[in-house]
Amino acid sequence: EIMAKFLIANPTLVRRKRVLELGAGTGFCGLVADSLDAASVLLTDGDVHALTNLRYNVDQHQKKNGIASQESTISCPQLIWGKD
Repeated sequence: EIMAKFLIANPTLVRRKRVLELGAGTGFCGLVADSLDAASVLLTDGDVHALTNLRYNVDQHQKKNGIASQESTISCPQLIWGKD
């Protein structure tokens, strides 16, 4: 919540920039960045259950904003740290 408020107060930090969120969890900050006109947003998490929820949140965000999935600038791959 603190980071999201910071981004809202400073939108030029993400506007028209590529955003990477490591360990995104629910993806709240990344969705805020997308709402602030980030060029693209890459939300990652290693936990399969977190990814399921994250992808659901992205889908709801896109539906609310009238964004078709093929037009999306948000992606949510799994990223597992410490594995070769």
